[in-house]
Amino acid sequence: MSAETENASLMSVHITEKPMPWERVSPGVMAVNSCFCDAPNSVGCTEVYCPHCQYNGNIYKPGDSFNSTDGCNTCSCSENGQVACTEMACLPGPDCQYNGNIYKPGDSFNSTDGCNTCSCSESGQVACTQMACPIDQNRG
Repeated sequence: MSAETENASLMSVHITEKPMPWERVSPGVMAVNSCFCDAPNSVGCTEVYCPHCQYNGNIYKPGDSFNSTDGCNTCSCSENGQVACTEMACLPGPDCQYNGNIYKPGDSFNSTDGCNTCSCSESGQVACTQMACPIDQNRG
C-alpha cells in the first residue's frame, strides 16, 4: 500500500468518525457538518449545531407553531430547541346516549329496530334513518 493510499484511508476514517450532515448529536440539536483536508495527513471538520424541536414524530424549526396532540392546545418551538405548549383545559365534545350506550360524535351504530342506522352528530344529537323494516316472518 502506498503512502498516498494509506493517507486516504486515514482521512476517510477521520471523516466517518465525525457527525455527518443532520446526524443527531444530542436531543434538540442536529449537526450540520462538513469535513475538509486542512494539512497533509490531517482532516478538519466543522461542528455547527442547529437547534430544532421534535414533537409527535415531527421536526420543527425554532419559531414554528403547531397543534398539540390533544387537539385543543398549541405548541411552539423555542430558540433553544424546547417545545412549549399551552395548557388550556380541553372541553370534551358532547357525547350521544342511545339505548343505554354512549357514542362519540361521528360514530355510527345500529338502531334498536335492527334495520336502520343511527349516528351521533357533533352537537350530541342522535339521528337515525327511517326506512321501513321488513316484517319478521318468525314473529307470530
